[in-house]
Amino acid sequence: MPTTVDAWVDSLMPDLPSLTVAYARRIVLEQAREYCTRSWAWREELGPYPVSADETELDIGTNDDKDIQYVIRVSTGGIPLTALAFRPAVGSTTSYSHIAGKPAYRRGIEPQYVYWHPAVATDFEEPAYVLVAYSPALDVAKTFTDGLLQHRHFEAIRMGALGRLQDMHDKPWGNPLLGKANLRRFYAAITSTRDIADREYTSADTAWTYPTWA
Repeated sequence: MPTTVDAWVDSLMPDLPSLTVAYARRIVLEQAREYCTRSWAWREELGPYPVSADETELDIGTNDDKDIQYVIRVSTGGIPLTALAFRPAVGSTTSYSHIAGKPAYRRGIEPQYVYWHPAVATDFEEPAYVLVAYSPALDVAKTFTDGLLQHRHFEAIRMGALGRLQDMHDKPWGNPLLGKANLRRFYAAITSTRDIADREYTSADTAWTYPTWA
């Protein structure tokens, strides 16, 4: 479901005298990108991707109106594969995978690529799926493709845009005191959203019971 940038713009205009729609739209988009980049709130699992023997990389693909910011997880058959936190030496064939018969992977500078290490030995029995964090693309005109941003994160992104605009000292709509307060709310929302998103929007409570011998 598309998310209309103008929904945020319409909510900002009454609070910011002399602000133009075009400028408001740009600021909303930039703050939405920052929010998504820092919080990983906009997540999608992509796939399936068939993986064949001797492959050394996986091209996740690109999208015109959203940018991949980070590869969160690669899995096959419901099992997450081992992610490397370093770049192996050139020519190394050492396996660092915790999953027998499957390679580990590392993320690339270009986030649309995942690199297998070592090269895939045999065809994957089941395809790979990739969980990624998105942000709106910079050249998006009026809409994003994901309604989650508006339905779950409308107020947070609005606070980011409102705070940034109010923090402009030399503009008619400037109000630095309110701007800094709203930016604090924006960054606090990023922190809490990142925690919630990392739990994939599940409960923070830990289920427990008394042991049978108690």
